[in-house]
Amino acid sequence: MTPDETLDAIEDAYRAVNHAHAVLARCLADLVVSTDFAEYPYLGDEVGALLSISSRKASTLINHAENLASRPAVLTALEEGRIDQGKALLIVDQVEPLTAVQAEIVEAVLIEYARTHHYSRIRQHAQRLIAKLDPDAAARRHEEKKRTRRVEKLNLDDAMCALRFQFTALQGALVWDRIDRIARGLDDERTMDQRRADVALDLLMGKETGAPQGEVKVLVTLPATTLMGMDQEPGMLAGYGPIPADVARDIAAGGTWKRILTDPV
Repeated sequence: MTPDETLDAIEDAYRAVNHAHAVLARCLADLVVSTDFAEYPYLGDEVGALLSISSRKASTLINHAENLASRPAVLTALEEGRIDQGKALLIVDQVEPLTAVQAEIVEAVLIEYARTHHYSRIRQHAQRLIAKLDPDAAARRHEEKKRTRRVEKLNLDDAMCALRFQFTALQGALVWDRIDRIARGLDDERTMDQRRADVALDLLMGKETGAPQGEVKVLVTLPATTLMGMDQEPGMLAGYGPIPADVARDIAAGGTWKRILTDPV
């Protein structure tokens, strides 16, 4: 094949994968509908045995299928190969706190936007839209997500593991900044990734890090009208994206301000 033909084949194959994900989701959603309520808790076991996968993974597939089936337009876009499964699930998750009318508006915009943008850009675009349509929904969602904070240990191969922390975006930015500042203050043969890992371990274990900790900082940009409480435009947390107006105002209240004049046009 020529290079152009190879690229076309790659695109076609990716669309086929997306279509297959949609077909699987529809089949699993149909299975859920046809299952008696009393038998529903055991669906993961049944599907897991059928596909030779763990019941946990099977339950995740079922949950994804139910979520996708709840948004027919998103599932259709996945089936047609216009978006992939990750983007589809992201859209479903983002519109969840909105009213039915608002969800349809945001859903249509995001499906089109997702065709030409990657995951993080879609998430940021969605959060801006939601903050403008329903600021209260954005705030509620943030409070709900705060309750899911946790630490997870994931076992890896070769006697290794990964620790995953789930914080608010602000807390994560502060923790990262502290680790990164200390790691950059060290000068040795280790890579930056290795230094950050060792610094994080030292901090968690209460050991000396070998470098000054310095002042932890984050950068937040928000309109003056939001700062004064005149509207609920989201703030922008550097390295993350949109955050609810109330969170941005709280950060600004204890921060150092720098005025930036922009042309709204």
